[in-house]
Amino acid sequence: MFRILAINPGSSSTKIALYDDEKLLVSTNIRHPQSELDLFYSLKDQYEYRKQAILNTLMEHKLPLETIGAIVGRGGVLNPVQSGAYKINETMLAALRNNSKANAANLGAQLAADVGKEVGAPAYIYDSVSVDEMLGFVTADRLAGGREDKHRTCAKQQGSGEKMGRRKGEVI
Repeated sequence: MFRILAINPGSSSTKIALYDDEKLLVSTNIRHPQSELDLFYSLKDQYEYRKQAILNTLMEHKLPLETIGAIVGRGGVLNPVQSGAYKINETMLAALRNNSKANAANLGAQLAADVGKEVGAPAYIYDSVSVDEMLGFVTADRLAGGREDKHRTCAKQQGSGEKMGRRKGEVI
């Protein structure tokens, strides 16, 4: 069996789940009271607090850390990437640490990497919040940027899917 720990930091909680292969062993939502979050200047400053909460939760459930084979964290705000898993590296961590966009998911890679170091397991992110399945398709709308342009681009994507024989709502 291969044991995977998933970490998903959110604005007021951190969700973790531990799997043996595809079988869920533990799933919990670690709530972070606003009174505790208010002690931190920024989301980045919550890192150690959240990491300790994850480790404490794993210990409370009597889950031996050395049995974890891989760690996956929620991907943060990166440059656009295709969906999927990416091995965490120093370039990625630096980009997330130096990112001016405040998003709790930016902590996911760092938490996964550091917990991975402690248990001797590789660390990955999965589906960064910056997933862009239209990478490689450049249109005037995409270059223009704004909200309305994004909606037109989505409508064009849907229209293209329908032309390809896909129903509305299917992945194109």
